[in-house]
Amino acid sequence: DLLSISISSTDYVGHQHGPMSWEYLDHLRRADRAITRLVEGLGGLDRVTVAITSDHGVAPMPPSGSARRIEPRTLAMAFESLLLTAFGEGPHVAGFVPPWLYLHPDEERFDEKVALLLAHAPAFDGIAAAFDVREAERLAASTDPLERAVGLSLPPDADFDLYLVTERGAHFGLGEGGTSHGGPYPEEREVPGLLIGAGVGRGTSVSPRSMRDFHHTLRALLGLPLDRDARVLPGLR
Repeated sequence: DLLSISISSTDYVGHQHGPMSWEYLDHLRRADRAITRLVEGLGGLDRVTVAITSDHGVAPMPPSGSARRIEPRTLAMAFESLLLTAFGEGPHVAGFVPPWLYLHPDEERFDEKVALLLAHAPAFDGIAAAFDVREAERLAASTDPLERAVGLSLPPDADFDLYLVTERGAHFGLGEGGTSHGGPYPEEREVPGLLIGAGVGRGTSVSPRSMRDFHHTLRALLGLPLDRDARVLPGLR
């Protein structure tokens, strides 16, 4: 049997207080105790295997009042102003849900608008680069680490037009404060993974491993068939 649980409060506390805060440490201790009670109720680690990981990391909390926190509405209005100057009457920007920018359809000038934003986006404080989502296939095959990371993050049915990447240490603000994630940097991409319990021996991997390896490891623990080139995490019995 496989039981999946999302501990959503970790996300809320991390966003609001940052990963190095006392509040985050307090939350992790509480979550650990809750998981312990659950595992004990299921018969303990002789009967249960526990696998813990995360869907993303988090950027460090910027200093209070730091300009490295980018307000999404302000940035969207700046892009709209840029397009108004170049192309006249708008609106041109349909929406901005960081890091995804949506433009209104424009059969005649759409390519020009995208090119303008791609060229000027890095001039805005905190923005490292912008990418055209129509180039997802090329980006995913690129040897440039940033381009490849963005390309692999773009769904094939993306309904947005540009993907914005912040500079390291900058992020899109949420409300009055806090921190966020979604950038290509290690602290936002790399997460810990823990396996303990039935079927798991001792083993450690300090170098980054693909989340696919974690997926294959769960399949192995469940006795499901693996692909020929599948890699599992160390320590399985």
